[in-house]
Amino acid sequence: MGLEIETPISELVARGYDAVSRYLVREGPWLFFIWFNLIFIKTHLKDKSVRLHQDRRKPDDRISDHYTWEELHFNVSEQNLNPTVLEVYWPYVGEPPLKRHDPS
Repeated sequence: MGLEIETPISELVARGYDAVSRYLVREGPWLFFIWFNLIFIKTHLKDKSVRLHQDRRKPDDRISDHYTWEELHFNVSEQNLNPTVLEVYWPYVGEPPLKRHDPS
């Protein structure tokens, strides 16, 4: 995953806003969509090992003990992995992202 998703994202973001903007117009948001979902999954899985309370006198609950895992699940199938569904998440598919606001 690192070589296929995280490294390309890192290299792209390091090149700046204009490079990211050009990429999104040319390739669409799929790489970022997948990356954000990986962050979501990794964060919630990490919470299985992080104590809810730092105070060791309190119960040894983990942050994820209080999740309703079924509600975090998003059923990704071939049917909903298409550009029209993705427009719900990013309505600018095929269009340039908004220009940066220059406050000066």
